[in-house]
Amino acid sequence: MAAYIQRNEPLVLIDVADAEAAEAGNGHAYFRQSPWVSSDILISPLYGLEPRERGLVRLPDTPVWSFPEDYISRLQGLLQEKLRGL
Repeated sequence: MAAYIQRNEPLVLIDVADAEAAEAGNGHAYFRQSPWVSSDILISPLYGLEPRERGLVRLPDTPVWSFPEDYISRLQGLLQEKLRGL
């Protein structure tokens, strides 16, 4: 499965377990309750940024991305850089 995901670059898997408020709600309700997840969902298509450009980190030895503890500060810095370039 990991090889398939790595060969299919448009497919991005994100582990939200470490995102703020990811445990809120049932099913997929977390994406509305978690400011980290909702920010990532909105920023991705808005600016066309890849996971690394949005401040996510790749989990070791997997094709899965995750939210680091300093996600918000990473995201703020990356967006400021992006906006300076416009």
